[in-house]
Amino acid sequence: LYMWQRRSYDGGRSWEPAAIGAFQGYCSSLTATANGAVIATTRSPHFAVHLSRDGGRNWEPPVILDYSVWANQSAVLAEPNVVVVTYMGYCMEPGKADSRIARLKITDAGLALDH
Repeated sequence: LYMWQRRSYDGGRSWEPAAIGAFQGYCSSLTATANGAVIATTRSPHFAVHLSRDGGRNWEPPVILDYSVWANQSAVLAEPNVVVVTYMGYCMEPGKADSRIARLKITDAGLALDH
């Protein structure tokens, strides 16, 4: 399953036709940094984080965070070039659901888990 995207180059007055997005998954969180990077978190076929350094025009290969069945996620900018992602992990049995967190740093080489 791919997402769809539309672009405007004039502040939203007009839009290009819809096109298939650059990567698979449901994207429920987009986070922008002060230096113009965009972080997209996706679920399905796995829970991953994608990095664009040019406002979403091009995307680097994803960092797979987890293989959880369900991953309702949220990403926030914690520091310049550091994004914290929270998500729901295991949820298949009542009473055994857990929340998980990952800290990612934007480096010259790409996204890196920042432990």
